[in-house]
Parts: sequence; structure tokens; C-alpha cells
Amino acid sequence: MSNDRHVPVMLQRCLDMLAPALQRPGAVVVDCTLGLGGHSEALLRSFPEARLVALDRDKEALRLSGERLAPYGERATLVHAVYDELPEVLDRLG
Repeated sequence: MSNDRHVPVMLQRCLDMLAPALQRPGAVVVDCTLGLGGHSEALLRSFPEARLVALDRDKEALRLSGERLAPYGERATLVHAVYDELPEVLDRLG
């Protein structure tokens, strides 16, 4: 991705607030508006034991964020869906 990509807003504040939950073994974080994946990338980088489930309705955003999050392999599960489909997505993923 180019250097002109979107910069996540309030990123450090989000990381600080989620740290107590994401430092636990088996932690799963859900991003219901993945976009270009800035917050999700930071979460995966900052919490190496955490797993990500991320949703977005925009197929192009999923493609771009998929490239960005590829280094995290199976820790990142990206799903084409809208946020109100979250219960069904989580059920399907187990």
C-alpha cells in the first residue's frame, strides 16, 4: 500500500482501552467496520496472541485490507458482511 493510506483516528487510545481484554490467552477482537484495516493491523501487531474477526460491506476495502493483514495469516479472518450480521458470522465461524 502507498504511504498516503488512511491514518487511524485515536489509535493509541483504542489500543490502551482494549489491552486488558486482548492480553488474555484466546482473546478475539471483532472489527465491524474494517475499512482499510488500520486499527486491526495495530491490534494484531500489539497483541500477538489475539485473533481478529473483521467485517466490511465493501469488497474493495476487504481486498485492500486483506493485503495489509496478510502477514498475520490465520489470526485475521475477514468477512464480507455488514455489522448487523455479526451474530450469524460468529456462529458460522464457531
